[in-house]
Formats: sequence, structure tokens, C-alpha cells
Amino acid sequence: MKQSDKVQCIAETLPYIQSFRHKRFIFKVGGHMQVYPGVFSTFLEDLVLLSEMGMQIILVHGGGKEISSRLEALGLEARFVEGQRVTCPETMTEVEMVLTGKVNTSIVQELNKLGASAVGLNGKDGKMIEAKKRVASSVNGSDLGLVGEVTQVNTGVLDQMIRGGFIPVVSPVAFSREGETLNVNADMVAAAIARATQAEKLILMSDVDGLFDDFSQKDSLITKASLEEIRQMVDHKRVTAGMLPKLQGIIESLESGVASVHIINGLVEHAVLLEVFTQEGIGTMITKEG
Repeated sequence: MKQSDKVQCIAETLPYIQSFRHKRFIFKVGGHMQVYPGVFSTFLEDLVLLSEMGMQIILVHGGGKEISSRLEALGLEARFVEGQRVTCPETMTEVEMVLTGKVNTSIVQELNKLGASAVGLNGKDGKMIEAKKRVASSVNGSDLGLVGEVTQVNTGVLDQMIRGGFIPVVSPVAFSREGETLNVNADMVAAAIARATQAEKLILMSDVDGLFDDFSQKDSLITKASLEEIRQMVDHKRVTAGMLPKLQGIIESLESGVASVHIINGLVEHAVLLEVFTQEGIGTMITKEG
């Protein structure tokens, strides 16, 4: 690329920077990206860049692959229903240790190394994420154990961190009114935080290019969709179990005023910048009216 082309690319980002300054962007990243250190490091660099440009960043992370590896090493069975990990008390102890003690700490350390000021949090800190036990409706009310469904997000801690110039990094562990620690799907936590903070964007980093009319047909990528279209995909069971929590969170986010939700392939280099700063974007963008 010629020097003049590089300058032109930078100049074209100006309207987006002006539009999004001081707006809240909620990112969710799963364990699939974390197993590729180079890709994940580039993603974190992009978040630091957005933060330096004045955007308010909150990062929610999962850690499914790390958790599964840990449970396998301990001889504990990993079982999923409707995309949710069935979580017994013994499993919950390991889930919290991996998410809060290992994954969260690692991400915070990397962001700080890149020049940001990041703070690690889980949903129990400052009573931030309250949840109730979730029941899987499609399997005769099967008990998922200590799996939670967000009922309330108290944004005080997040607001204080952002006002102080920090990037909050949130692990999806919540508390119940009964005093239990609950494992909550990270997509749902990100969506709940987006709703509570009236975020400009909720960006879900995936390991696929976005939503498809037919996943087996790679040319059927849906680049733009409406809230109603997403509802129909869920109602007609046109998505996999793993994608279901994402879409449920997307529906609730758009209904509560989040401007747009994006599903993008985090394995694409600088995927975040391509989505935020280009007209074409990548992946699937979902808005209330499409």
C-alpha cells in the first residue's frame, strides 16, 4: 500500500471517531480466540486503540476451552444443554477459578502491558451482576445446576471504572439472592451489561464470519438483519445450540435500546477495526429495523 493510501485510510476514520467518542462499546470474547495468542493480542491492541480514541470499552470474556480442559484433567464430565454448561457445585468451583483466577487475570495483565489501565472484575464485585437459576425449557425443565440467568446489572462499579479511565474486564460469574455463585453464559452477561449501560454497540467476537441463512453454504452470510428476522431465526430453530444464547441476548439488547449488535469473526486480523471504521464492515450487523 502506498503512503498516500495509508493516509487516506486514516482520514476516512475521522467521522467514525467523532461519532463514537464517549460512547460505550461492549465486547464479548470467548475461549476460541484465546487459544491463538497472536490473534488475541492483536484484538486487545485494537481495544486499547479504541479506548485511546475516547470510546468507553467494557470487555466480557468467557473461557469455555480452558474450563473444559480443567474439568477433563480432573475427570469431571462436561455436559451442555441449550448451549449452557451444566454446572454442579464441584464444577462451579473450577469454573470460577479458571474464569476469575486465570483467564481474567491474564487478559488484564496483557491490556496493562499494552499501555491501557485495565481492572479485572467478576459479577460478584460490588454486587454487579445478580442472577437466578436458569432452567432449560426444551428438555422437560432439566436442572442445569448452578447456571444463572441475569436479573439485574448494577452499573455503579462499571461507571466508576470508566470515569477513572479504566477498561473493566468482566468474568461471567454472578451471585444469587440466596447467596449462591452462578455460572452465566458470557454472551448473556455482555448483552445484559449492554442493556444496563445503554451501549452504542454490543460486539460479539465469534469463530465464524457471522450469521448464515444456511451455515453449510458459505456464500449465504447475512450482513445485515433486523430484530424481527433474529426473532424468527430463534422461533424456527434455525441456529445451533451454541448460537442460541447469543441471539437471545441480542433480542433483549435491541429491545432495550442498544443501537446495534455485531457478530464478527475474531480470527480475522483487526476484525474490530474493520467493523467499526469501514462502511462495509465484516460479519453480521443487527439493528432494530435492519
